[in-house]
Amino acid sequence: MHIDRAELEHVARSIGERWGRNLKARHTTGGRKAGAWPCGLEDARCLIDELLGARLNDELREPLALIAERSARRAWSVLVSAS
Repeated sequence: MHIDRAELEHVARSIGERWGRNLKARHTTGGRKAGAWPCGLEDARCLIDELLGARLNDELREPLALIAERSARRAWSVLVSAS
């Protein structure tokens, strides 16, 4: 089965957005304030590996990890700004 790269990028963006929202919700439980984005690219690589890794080669995994990490950062920042 072949999955188009654009579709994988869309999936990575969605994964990142959900990751950012979920992490923000867990981080702020109990009234803690959210500061700077607490994760990095290595965390995004692990997440992509966990969710899609069995189907991806390293050349494709890296850009998807970047997309997921940036999307998560953006979701985190939007939620922090709205708080």
